[in-house]
Amino acid sequence: MAKYHDDVNFVVNPSKSHVLCVRKSALDSKNSLALKFFVYDLAADKVVYEESQPNGTVKWISDDRIEVYVLPGIVSVGKDGQEKSFYGYIYDLKLKKKLAAPAFEK
Repeated sequence: MAKYHDDVNFVVNPSKSHVLCVRKSALDSKNSLALKFFVYDLAADKVVYEESQPNGTVKWISDDRIEVYVLPGIVSVGKDGQEKSFYGYIYDLKLKKKLAAPAFEK
């Protein structure tokens, strides 16, 4: 798991079957911290999901799901004139796909 080398946080899921490896890198071209992360399957000994975002956070929300919150550069407003209440998604390791996220707290 030397993929990111330095400044990496390792967070194990509740069943200890996967590790979320998170790195906030130096400023990118838009002067924001880049979030880079991957999920490592300990039994299969391989990376099962990898992503990077301009800025944000990621955390386990269950044994097989992570929640990715992306900090928006420009706040979106819906058709009703209300500010969008969340920016991000949930990734399901079993389904191997992104799911719509519930509203995040501001």
